[in-house]
Parts: sequence; structure tokens; C-alpha cells
Amino acid sequence: MFNKISIIGLGLIGGSIAKALRANLPDCHIGAFDTNHSCLEDALAHSAIVRMFHSLDEAVTNTELIILCCPLQHYATIGRHIDKHSLSSTLVTDAGSVKSYAIEALDMIKDRYVPAHPIAGSQQHGFSASTAHLFIGKRIFLTPTADVSKDKVEAIKALWQQTGASEVATIDADKHDATYAAVSHLPQALSFCEPSSLDSLYTSSLMKQHRRISKSHCGLWADIFIANRHHLLPLLRNALSIIKDSEHPEDHQPSSQQKVNWVAYTTAKTVQKLAGSLVEDFAGSGYHDFISVLQGTVEQVNIHQRQQLVINIQHLTEAINNESIQDIAQAIIHPIG
Repeated sequence: MFNKISIIGLGLIGGSIAKALRANLPDCHIGAFDTNHSCLEDALAHSAIVRMFHSLDEAVTNTELIILCCPLQHYATIGRHIDKHSLSSTLVTDAGSVKSYAIEALDMIKDRYVPAHPIAGSQQHGFSASTAHLFIGKRIFLTPTADVSKDKVEAIKALWQQTGASEVATIDADKHDATYAAVSHLPQALSFCEPSSLDSLYTSSLMKQHRRISKSHCGLWADIFIANRHHLLPLLRNALSIIKDSEHPEDHQPSSQQKVNWVAYTTAKTVQKLAGSLVEDFAGSGYHDFISVLQGTVEQVNIHQRQQLVINIQHLTEAINNESIQDIAQAIIHPIG
């Protein structure tokens, strides 16, 4: 097992990894680097780490393992620093949501990089939201390439098991990205496109559960949407076509008397249709919360809200296609309605 670990990015995921490893590997020397100096001080004060690094180069030097928990757009820059300043024996793993992009960005260290994606998270963000229990009972997917040896993969697998995960499995990177575009990235994108007025108009538990993921950090998701755009954009276009043709579900048999909005019901039904059989093996809590409204009693179609939803999907799709984080953030923060 590793004696020295450096974590790059100490938000929800990075902070939770640090806390889990400190709980399960108390003798491990865990340090961290983040551009937010206050979160490093907080982590040090709460014994989540034993050392705070003041630069990226300091963080990657003289360590046995580097865990990237930062936006995907920074991977290539960090990879170059790792390639230049770290020991040749230092291994690298990460928590990024799009694996093909990550593998390409870290090509310069491909023989010691084992890509990973923990299927865990929250609509909350930042180190203050992190917890040692985040990964307990959750799955971790590894997407190793042929460039990395089996013993390195096994070492990273053993490390992730120490977070409390119930399973650490391997999967092809492109299959992973296509799968999570359907069961994670699509529902997240559609949740951002729903009129924000739904939050004040509906207070039922099903609607609150459905709308939970719409409160997620827009900057982090903009990064993911762009990185996985080749899989996500066709799904968004298909979803738009389905939603445009959707009417009131006459054959719907609710299991709850709670009233749910037609827009929420329709986006959930669309995601369920496009995700198909992938759900059973891969979907996380975000997906299941999003489709929870399918249990409710659907109100009649609101033509105005449907038009707002359609326009919002069109705006977000265009922004993703143009690879503009600023435009994506604008579409998410200020949806029509």
C-alpha cells in the first residue's frame, strides 16, 4: 500500500477521499494541493491531510501516488507537471467522470496512469461537504489501458477499496463514457434545462427529489459536458425530439397521489427511455432521484413551460457544441422560466 499520497483538488470528492483514507490508512502520509488555500487550511485543521502543498510542483514531487480530483480541463497541464517533476515510479489515478478525455489528456504519463471514476457524489460541493463515508457501498470503475501493467492496476484497485467502496470493477473507457452520458450526464443536463420556477411552484417530496440534482455545481458540469460532448450531444438531440412530440401520458398509472409537473415527468420519462437497460448495472442515486417523479400523478401539459424547456435544451446543446464553458454556465444559471 502507498505511504505517501498527494491529492490535487480538495473539493467534495478530493476531500472525501482524503478523509476516507485517513480513517482506513491512519499511517499514510496524505498531502494536498488546491488553488483555494482556505480549504487546505480547513483540511489540515480537521486532520483530513497531514500536509498542505503551496504549489503543484511541490505536490507531485517525492510522492508515491497522485490522485487528481480537479476539473478535466486542467488534466493536460497537470500531466506535464507530473511528467517533469515526479518520480518515474509515482502512480497516478483520478476521479474524473469522462475517461477517454482523461486518458488522452494524460498521454504523457500513460504507463503509470490508472483512470478511475467513483460512482458517488452530491449536489453539494467543496471541502465542507466532504465526508469519509461518501464511497461506502458505492462502485468504482477503472478504465486501464494496455499501456499500464497489471500490477499497477491492482495497486490502484487496492487503494480504492480502502475508501469503503463495495466494488472496484474495470470497464472499457469509451463504453464507460457512452454509458454515463445516458445515465448521468443526460439527466443532469435536462435538470438544468427545466424552468427554475418549478422549485417555487411544487413542494412535494417527489418533485424535491427530482429537482435535487439541478442544484449541482454548474462549472463542474460544464467541464464534464464538454469533455463527453461526442456522446452527450446525440442524446440531447434525441431528447429534444421526444419532448417536442410528448403529450399527456394517458396510460400512466401513478403509484402516488402526489402531483408532479408535466415537464418534470416528461424529462424523467425521456431519460428512462434513452438510458434503457444500462440503468440496472450503472445508474447512481442521481438518476434514480431524477426519475422518481414517474411515481406521481401527472398534471396536464403546460404549453408555455414546454416551450421554455425546449428553448433551454436548444441553448444548452448549442453551448456544448461550441465548447463554451461560459455559455454553458449562462444557460444553466439563467434558464428561461
